[in-house]
Amino acid sequence: MTSSSRVPARSPARAPASRRRTPRRPLHPAPSALVALPAPPEVPPAPRPGALAALIALPVALLVAGIVLLAFGIVAGAAAAALGVVVLAGDVALGAPSRIARRLGGRPADPVREARLVNVVEGLCAAAGVAVPELRILEDPAANALVVATRREALLYCTSGLLTALDRMGLEAVLAHELSHLKRGEAASAGLASLACGALLAWLPASARLVAYLSGDQREALADLAGVRLTRYPPALAAAIETLGSTVVRPTGLDTVVLRATAGWWFAPLAEAEPARTIAGRLDLGLRATALAEL
Repeated sequence: MTSSSRVPARSPARAPASRRRTPRRPLHPAPSALVALPAPPEVPPAPRPGALAALIALPVALLVAGIVLLAFGIVAGAAAAALGVVVLAGDVALGAPSRIARRLGGRPADPVREARLVNVVEGLCAAAGVAVPELRILEDPAANALVVATRREALLYCTSGLLTALDRMGLEAVLAHELSHLKRGEAASAGLASLACGALLAWLPASARLVAYLSGDQREALADLAGVRLTRYPPALAAAIETLGSTVVRPTGLDTVVLRATAGWWFAPLAEAEPARTIAGRLDLGLRATALAEL
């Protein structure tokens, strides 16, 4: 057979359009296709404690005024100076945050026994940009938590009942709320409120309401918002609040001074801190859960 009689090679037949393979979609969408979850609303800053400064300065003013009056030979200056010394000593001895923390007691959190607690707090502190506070456990079946800020350190108290009552997501939501008090400066303001009312804590039952009022009427509701901005999951905090609303939240064994100083500081505030009348912005547990459901 000659080269001129060879049959030319045939090109492969193309598959019908209906049988052609469509290119696979990428497993991960392009960045432009991602939809960002809406963030919870901005949280207003914590109020400045102007009234606290006035109350703390009152015994100092009495002491200075008494000394000045004594310098001019006025006998009443001695009484004013003595009253200033007594009030100032009572404030420091009873209301100083370091004294409150010491009287609260508790044991240090065990890194093995409370590994979940330690892990959650460290992760939240890294996300919030705050130093990890000292973790202390109150052996009490009540489910509650609070944070105390002293001049040198911050302490986060959790009851053993809280660790038992909540799962990891609920515990993370509650701890984010408490750490928000540290980040926003509300824990420091609460410590000043306790210091300002220290002389009243031992004998005036209404001092619990006064400390709670000076600590901030909206501190818990605002810390709820700040906490969910950190976790980005409001339903977890709402579920935790509902769980605590159906269980015991009042720790036992608190002495009178600590009870009155911290009644309004707990995640679930105690009855001693409840106002005698309705105050705008002060929400109970039920209203806090309802507000979170709207986010």
